[in-house]
Amino acid sequence: MQDAIANALRQGGMSAASARNFIRNLPHMLDGNGYKRSMNIGATEYFLRGIYSDFGPEAFKRATVSVRRQIKYYESKRRGSCQLSMAKMVQRLEEEYEAG
Repeated sequence: MQDAIANALRQGGMSAASARNFIRNLPHMLDGNGYKRSMNIGATEYFLRGIYSDFGPEAFKRATVSVRRQIKYYESKRRGSCQLSMAKMVQRLEEEYEAG
């Protein structure tokens, strides 16, 4: 993980803590499990597109389940200010990939 964090820092644009959180979220997304470390909408879309491209449609479906679980988690914490936007982004990607 340290090599991946160092690589993210070299490329710039994020802190070591953010890189660590994103790296830790990926396996949860691939398994369809919820994750607790937040990702902004842009990063989440980037991950979902990458998952579709690198792992295929079934992994993408599991990842969207994971994101929806994260949305519910944040709504339960009353920090859900952007969760509607996140849900709309997930829906848009699902429709985009279904249309092929």
